[in-house]
Amino acid sequence: MNIDPVENCNHLECIRCGRCKNACPVDTISCGIKK
Repeated sequence: MNIDPVENCNHLECIRCGRCKNACPVDTISCGIKK
């Protein structure tokens, strides 16, 4: 599986530590980066 977390960002991938903050809503990012 050649999936780029930045290009193909799934809901779980974002919650993991949001490697793709651009592809996910701010509320989905739960890695302490939330302001």
